[in-house]
Amino acid sequence: MFTKKDFEQSVSIQSSLTYWKQQLAGLPPLLSLPTDRPRRTDRTYRGSSQSFVLSRKLTTALSLFSRQEGVTLFTTLLAALNTLLYRYTGTEDIVVGSPVVKQNYSSIDLTFINALVLRTNLSGNPSFQQLLERVRAVILSAQNHQIVPLSVLISKLQMEVDPSYSPLFQVTLTFNENVFLQDIELSSLATSLWGIEDNTAKADLALLIEQNSNGLRGRWLYNASLFDSDTIERMNGHFQTLLASIVANAQQPISELSLLNPQEQQQLLVELNNTQTDYPRDKCIHQLFEQQVVQNPKGVAAIFEDRHLTYAELNAKANQLARYLQQQGVGPDVLVGLHVERSLLMMVALLGIHKAGGAYVPLDPDFPPERISFMLQDSQAPVIVTQQKLISNLVVEPHVNVIPIDTMWDEIEQQAIANPDSGVKPENLSYVIYTSGSTGKPKGVMVEHRNVVNFFTGMDGVIEHNPPGVWLAVTSLSFDISVLELFWTLVRGFKVVIYNAKKERTAAKPLSLQNADVPVNTDLVLSQLPLLDRVKEQSNLPMTEVA
Repeated sequence: MFTKKDFEQSVSIQSSLTYWKQQLAGLPPLLSLPTDRPRRTDRTYRGSSQSFVLSRKLTTALSLFSRQEGVTLFTTLLAALNTLLYRYTGTEDIVVGSPVVKQNYSSIDLTFINALVLRTNLSGNPSFQQLLERVRAVILSAQNHQIVPLSVLISKLQMEVDPSYSPLFQVTLTFNENVFLQDIELSSLATSLWGIEDNTAKADLALLIEQNSNGLRGRWLYNASLFDSDTIERMNGHFQTLLASIVANAQQPISELSLLNPQEQQQLLVELNNTQTDYPRDKCIHQLFEQQVVQNPKGVAAIFEDRHLTYAELNAKANQLARYLQQQGVGPDVLVGLHVERSLLMMVALLGIHKAGGAYVPLDPDFPPERISFMLQDSQAPVIVTQQKLISNLVVEPHVNVIPIDTMWDEIEQQAIANPDSGVKPENLSYVIYTSGSTGKPKGVMVEHRNVVNFFTGMDGVIEHNPPGVWLAVTSLSFDISVLELFWTLVRGFKVVIYNAKKERTAAKPLSLQNADVPVNTDLVLSQLPLLDRVKEQSNLPMTEVA
């Protein structure tokens, strides 16, 4: 028989379902905590735990603070956990589950565990006191509608359940004041949150806190497939530091509350930032190369297919081109478009432009004509160094000086081979490289000589170069890892093997890296390739990539 009580309960459930549908609309499916390992596709429940005890001083301060703010201790702890999660993830929409007990006092058999879904909006960087009000309102509303069991809520919301993580929330907070057991006349039992240490990880992260006569103690229960114990230990330290910071200055915005202990602050602010190092602040790239020429004039500098140039030969040819370019008006900060195929001539052109004082703008012949035209128009480079067969790729203004250096080399080599004086300084441009344009129009990134020389010093600590070996240069000039491959290597005395990707693609069989005059250690060449990712991470230069 359908009774009045049944009717009232049915109405209450429908009202609560309406509330939860509104409250959880647009709920983020997953809180992206910084885990030590990627999440597996199949959910694991292998857990571990770490316990802690708050000092009496901090426990007393938290209780007094909560009373002064007119909130429960649970509200303060939840607001603190929300702040910690916000600081860890940068997410302003934080969802935490809180297990609750719903009971019929007439019989313990009717007691069952449910969970409240506590969704808090942390937008606007509120003070902790302001956040407390938001959390208090969330808790009260959730408690007024807790009649709906979690399983029913998931079903009614028609949520897509991902098997790799728990639905609705992945972090829980349980606060036990040892009150509810006395309410059902079980006071003769010595109860504790840690009566049974069940380390099954039902959530990614669970914080359990118990208040007793000795104060507050807690336990972090975490998914051991995601987190290491060291990570949880640091998190625990951050949480306790945060609690102390809250009671000391609750008016402070939550983004400014301290998480770090003095040792961590010293490490982050002082030790890890102690990167000052000496480097040649008065030198440009080509001047460092000239020093290497003096030290190793007969050593092989660059290799392309079956030809090579020694350091002295490369320097002499670059000097001749530099003097010719100076006669064409190239000097400090003058942009020179570089539109040549990968070859020894490319190396001569790169150094020649620098020695003339100019800055090169790489125009890869493999690029679509539209992109090359855009870069020429945007950079307004007055001079272009190219090859005769590539001139047809260029659409230039009449005033632009196009120099096909291959067909004009007889004239260029009439110039003196001594190092020219261009007046270029470390603060002058070395090159301008264009971004891919994936976020809009491509943008020219201007890089000075001193930036590159500083970068070279940083790379000295990352890549072994004593004694210098052989480097396979594979990267397009339009990607500034090429600066490492072609310049850092030369100023450190390497043999640079220029990879001909175009010929490799059309060859019937892979080209040999062996040169008749200069044997190349293929294993060494290939072993260096994984370093490119490390180089990109370590570099202080803007790493731009062309799509």
